[in-house]
Amino acid sequence: MQEEGCAPNSMTYTTLINGLCTEGRIEEAFRMLVEMVENGCKATVHTYTMPIAVLCDAGRLQEAFDLVNKMVEGGFQPNIHNYTALINGFCKESRLEEASKIFNKVLEQGLVPNVVTYNALIDGLCREGKVDAAFEILEKMEKAGCKPNARTQNELINGLCKERKLHKAMLLFDGMLKSGLAPTRITYNTLIDGYCKEGKTNNAFRLLDMMEKNGCEPDLHTYSELINGLCKEGKLEQACDLFSKLHEKGLTPNEVTYTTLIDGHCKGGKIDIALSLVDRMKEDGCEPNAYTYNVLMDGLFKDNQISLAERVFGKMLKRGLVQIPFTCTILIDGICRAGAVDYALKVLDEMVCRGCEPDVHTYSALIHGLCRQGKLEEAELLLEKIEEKGLKPDQVTYTSLIDGSIKLDRIDHGFDILRKMIKNECQPNYRTYSVLMNGLLHESKMQKVKLTTFKGAVGDSYPEENAFNIDIALKLLDKMVEKDCQPTVDTYNELIAGLCNGGRVQEADQLVKNMSARGLLPHKGIYTSLTMGYCKQGEYAHALELLNSMSENGFEPTLLIYNAIICGLYREGRTKEANRLFDNAISSSFSPEEITWTILIDGFCKEGEFDACLKLLHRMEERGCEPTVQTYSALIKELWKEDKPLEAKLLVNRMREKGFVLEEAFLC
Repeated sequence: MQEEGCAPNSMTYTTLINGLCTEGRIEEAFRMLVEMVENGCKATVHTYTMPIAVLCDAGRLQEAFDLVNKMVEGGFQPNIHNYTALINGFCKESRLEEASKIFNKVLEQGLVPNVVTYNALIDGLCREGKVDAAFEILEKMEKAGCKPNARTQNELINGLCKERKLHKAMLLFDGMLKSGLAPTRITYNTLIDGYCKEGKTNNAFRLLDMMEKNGCEPDLHTYSELINGLCKEGKLEQACDLFSKLHEKGLTPNEVTYTTLIDGHCKGGKIDIALSLVDRMKEDGCEPNAYTYNVLMDGLFKDNQISLAERVFGKMLKRGLVQIPFTCTILIDGICRAGAVDYALKVLDEMVCRGCEPDVHTYSALIHGLCRQGKLEEAELLLEKIEEKGLKPDQVTYTSLIDGSIKLDRIDHGFDILRKMIKNECQPNYRTYSVLMNGLLHESKMQKVKLTTFKGAVGDSYPEENAFNIDIALKLLDKMVEKDCQPTVDTYNELIAGLCNGGRVQEADQLVKNMSARGLLPHKGIYTSLTMGYCKQGEYAHALELLNSMSENGFEPTLLIYNAIICGLYREGRTKEANRLFDNAISSSFSPEEITWTILIDGFCKEGEFDACLKLLHRMEERGCEPTVQTYSALIKELWKEDKPLEAKLLVNRMREKGFVLEEAFLC
């Protein structure tokens, strides 16, 4: 171009620089920027925009910042795109304070943030768990007249799902549907993943149904999450059925999908099927990865197939797939479970010699193995080694040591370890307290028979957890005080949840009274455990009292609590109370979809109370809490499935009266 006497101008250079940036050739773009200045060609704001964005995407924030300063020195005012790139870059690096400062600077300079600017900050806040702050930005966004898009909602939904606030995420989803803002595949996948993690695969499959009917094609990630959720719930047959349909849908399972299914079968004790899946995986040209072999090895050890597990480990070594120290932890834990703790210690030494530094889980597995063999002193020496290395012992570490102390009748020493555990900010769980109550109960029985010389007089085995009584639980709390580890609300929460899960709700209720006497107030988790415990025992009057107390103390009951009490009250013929409670649920922060799924479908339909279900649906409609057409369709589908054609047709007619356009697929 220059040889022909045509000198490149600013636009030429800017176009070339942008092209190089797009191709990822950042260094060449910078050289051209230097050449541009040397040739006396003045850069524009647009010349800098793409390089700044590319530097921010690459995490080279200081260079991007320097370039912005260079712009300012050259007499240019950075535009909203430049600032947005910086905000996005700082958010990706979790430097939210700096991102917020830039955002405030944008406002101070009178620039108008666009939807991309707001989304960058909202995404950054949600990633760091600051969802409330993200909603504050959303409020500013809407006040400024900037309309949120699907990406805005997706970022907020993702943030809420990470915080396990699915009911709030579903409210946003419901708002998207009603405002005409089409949910994307990311929206559906995020919610499906959230429900699967919560163990609510029924709702996850309802979302899948909505997704398909709304013309949004599920991908492999969608099905992998569903398969994972089913496996975690132990629904292996259903998981296999879904897996077998992937090829029909034109999807090829990858190593994540296969490994999820293999892990599910290993945890379900179906090792033969897990091994056959590994073979099938290879036949499909999908090579098992380190995680695949890890879950397989763990399953084999737990199934006591030691030699086969060791062969898997050998295969991993040959292929260079050993995820140190994770893989070695599985190996050591498996060897300890087989009772070969001395050999496990040698494996640990070999790990260290190979340059692999064990983590806290590796040491915890060894400590657990040593304590099982009564080698408490060796286990405590290993604990010292953990602390010397700057590692933080976890619940498994401390609970194993407490258990080891109790089994040697050193209950006071067990409480000493508990005090150390709490001092080191490691929260005990129900298993920890159960071990201590076990020891106290055993000690109590020994005292009753006035045992003095022969330990076996009351048996060498320790009592089962269902042998605990309230006196033992209270004795535990008193002993904690005596040992200078004051019980906290979390202490009571663990004990109460454990007792309720074991069906001993009255004893759990006594613990609530005890904690109140100590000046401690129950939190939402304690109310939830007790309320659900009373519902399981059919004591709905008690459950209703607790629900009222819960609300009075500012805690919002979950839909599962509403469902359990409303269904129970209906069964007892207390329909007025049930209806009043249903109205409370409607006026709470739950989406019509979740109310329909949880109370109407999973509650009344599953119990065969179809008339009550339709009456409550009508009650929802009267109060303006109307589900979407897809949720109506899910209810119709449930009625057809339960062989209730008259009720299904009645609901179809009601939908038509409302002007809903029904597809044939919705009606069967």
